[in-house]
Amino acid sequence: MRRAVVDRWVGLVFMAFAVAWCILVQSTVAATGMEGAPGPRAFPMLLGESLVVLGGIMVILSLIRPVAAAADDGSVEPLRRDEAALAGGGIVLLLLYAFLMDKLGFLLSTPLIVVLALRVLLGIRGWFKIAAVAASLTVGCYLVFGVVLQANLPQGDWISIEGD
Repeated sequence: MRRAVVDRWVGLVFMAFAVAWCILVQSTVAATGMEGAPGPRAFPMLLGESLVVLGGIMVILSLIRPVAAAADDGSVEPLRRDEAALAGGGIVLLLLYAFLMDKLGFLLSTPLIVVLALRVLLGIRGWFKIAAVAASLTVGCYLVFGVVLQANLPQGDWISIEGD
């Protein structure tokens, strides 16, 4: 199968997923925020809209891409086992993150998922590196979203370390 055809289908799948995402966000996330500040719906909608645009760019480029040079027949290599495991593991981690975010809250689930991603998926063995990345990502995201943007980050049903 030619790469342009694969890109076209992947772009269409991205766009369909993004439209479904935007519809779900629109129907489930409250739009209200503080005066002049974006509400909790703003960032998820921005992600969905960005994915629609990126999927559209993939489709458009697949339609206008010039014919491949003679040296490149445009064929697509089959997915290797390690690539499929990495992609599948990433999807499982995202689903686990969504579940844990609801149960444990942002401040506990984020470093846990980062540690799992680095240790299990990427195979990083240095615990100091893993802890540093997990802590810096968690604190950085908390400062940007929780403090600067004043977004309501999930506090969790099971355990909550954030104040009300």
